[in-house]
Amino acid sequence: MECVYAAADLAVSRSGSLSISELNLNSLPSILIPYPYAAADHQKFNAIAIEDAGASIMLPDKECTSEKIIELITELIFNDKMLDLMKNANQALARPDAVNNIVNLIKNCAK
Repeated sequence: MECVYAAADLAVSRSGSLSISELNLNSLPSILIPYPYAAADHQKFNAIAIEDAGASIMLPDKECTSEKIIELITELIFNDKMLDLMKNANQALARPDAVNNIVNLIKNCAK
């Protein structure tokens, strides 16, 4: 996936936490379409948080049509300023050391 992310200017994705983490780590702007049947609607809340941070645009599943996706992609792909803002927002959200931080917290708690 690293090569795919590196070649992309924009992603269209569900909004699970690992997908979002990968988008953040690769500074990749996105259109997030939350899976409406996810437990406790958590993907919607993930997408809202990332959209609020300026790293993505959320498109609710029930509004997701080919016409709407084409409209959003076209709007973004020809707007370098918006893509740059979204890239920077993703970069600010990225936590490349998250796994090490979690392991260290667990080790400290186990002491």
